[in-house]
Amino acid sequence: MEHLFIYGPLGPGGLNEHVIANIDGEWRPAYLRGRLENSDQGTEHNFPGLVVDNTGQVIRGHVFSSPQLPEHWDALDDFEGPIYQRRVTTVILDDNRELEVYVYALTM
Repeated sequence: MEHLFIYGPLGPGGLNEHVIANIDGEWRPAYLRGRLENSDQGTEHNFPGLVVDNTGQVIRGHVFSSPQLPEHWDALDDFEGPIYQRRVTTVILDDNRELEVYVYALTM
């Protein structure tokens, strides 16, 4: 898959944007439904993690799309650590189209 939904510090202008800065790609605004929760395992800088929930609130972020992403999944998984799991979900782009993406959500 070549799409990643980013809702936190990995996104444009975020604290951890440098982690994907070396990957050529395109950013598009998008949203999904869920909730942000603090994990009892802790997250860097106490940024809450995502729980995908189709009845939850709108969580805005960006989709990063790149044909290079598959080469970087292992490194991104390592960076996110064990409290996050990369999973498939559907987001809504600004033009109301749906797109299947990966997202790092809290491991439950």
